[in-house]
Amino acid sequence: MSPSTVSWRTIKTELTGMDTDSLISLIHDLYALNKVNKEFLQGRVGGEAAYATLHENAAKKIRHEFFPERGFGKVKIEPMKNPISGL
Repeated sequence: MSPSTVSWRTIKTELTGMDTDSLISLIHDLYALNKVNKEFLQGRVGGEAAYATLHENAAKKIRHEFFPERGFGKVKIEPMKNPISGL
């Protein structure tokens, strides 16, 4: 079975059958996989303070794209999609 054919129902059934240590290990693997997962979990678990930090980091990226310290802004929309979608 390829990963694209696995439904949410199947995944949910597998997750329901896992013990706590296996779930924590899975979440750790997702956390370590990429920055987006890491920021999502930090925001989800870290509460308001973590969300405020993530929000400020995204705002800095957006400001830098349009108003860099040197030169002219590039005004490219593509680099802004990830910081905005993470909020």
